[in-house]
Amino acid sequence: MSLDNKKKVIRLGDSKNQTEIIDEEIVEKENTNQKDNFLSLVSLATNLGFSLSLPIVIGAFIGVYLDKTLGIQPKMTLSLIFTGVLISFSYIYKFLKENKK
Repeated sequence: MSLDNKKKVIRLGDSKNQTEIIDEEIVEKENTNQKDNFLSLVSLATNLGFSLSLPIVIGAFIGVYLDKTLGIQPKMTLSLIFTGVLISFSYIYKFLKENKK
């Protein structure tokens, strides 16, 4: 364990009325770590959200365009949406497998 992770605690008084004084730098580092953890969780949620939605939406738009162009509605739209779902879940599976630690 590194020295940065340890708290400096000074206890004053007898066993009944102990007062703890914590070093202010450590409190600031803990607050910064909490903010960093929150931001990393927001980043993770955003990444997973886009990873799920973008392939499906792109597949739908391309499918609608191809259906209108080829006149075979709704075959291409449905097949490309399904392909987008498969791509999304394969990315999520790969991501979870890598970050299983």
